[in-house]
Amino acid sequence: MFIANLTYVKEISEIDRFINEHNAFLDRFYAADKFICSGRKVPRTGGIILINAKDRAELDEIIAQDPFF
Repeated sequence: MFIANLTYVKEISEIDRFINEHNAFLDRFYAADKFICSGRKVPRTGGIILINAKDRAELDEIIAQDPFF
C-alpha cells in the first residue's frame, strides 16, 4: 500500500477545470480495487489517496493517469 500526498501547485481555479476528469480517474481505480480511500485536504491545498499497488512502478503508472498530474 502507498499513500499519495498530493499538493496543488496551481491556483484552485485551474484545479477546478479538471475536477470532473479527476473524479472519473478516482472512480476508475476504485472500481479496479486499486484505491482504498481518498479525500481533499482542509484547507483545500491537495488531497490524499491510499493506493493498493504492488510496487513503485505500478504506483507511478497509476498517478501518471491523474488529470491533476
